[in-house]
Amino acid sequence: MDITEIRMFLCNEPRLKATLSVTFDDVFVVKGVKVIQGKHGLFVAMPSRKAESSFEDVCHPVNRRFRELLEDTVMREYSKLSGVPFDEVERMMRDSRAAGRSKSPDEHGDAESPEDCSSGGDLGDANEPKASSNRPPRPDTYRPGSARPGRRPERAEDGDDSAPSMM
Repeated sequence: MDITEIRMFLCNEPRLKATLSVTFDDVFVVKGVKVIQGKHGLFVAMPSRKAESSFEDVCHPVNRRFRELLEDTVMREYSKLSGVPFDEVERMMRDSRAAGRSKSPDEHGDAESPEDCSSGGDLGDANEPKASSNRPPRPDTYRPGSARPGRRPERAEDGDDSAPSMM
């Protein structure tokens, strides 16, 4: 599985550094991924929901190799957009890993809800900012080795007979 696009929005928050969506193989997108500054360094947090007393991931990599690929790709993009040298970002990631970080944002000193960010947490249509949003109108995107320019095809509107039926 290849990461074919990253749409990242930098956040002006003490702990939440960026929210992003990651597209895999140009066919599957995961929204709500975050770059967080924890007590021991930077880490990539997958989309999560509030459980009884903590947060639990909605989706996540199932093996170390893919997790490291995802984290490295996200952090390289974060470094490029934020202007923080990648060597420093990489050191902060190592510090976080060495501290034995868990999946829970609360255990990293991030008591904010997953939706807290200037982009509103939900990236929605990344090309059309929400009226109350402070994010830029069009985010920078990362498309490694992609020869396909342009946007995804538009979704069919309700009542459009040309849309394929799901029933």
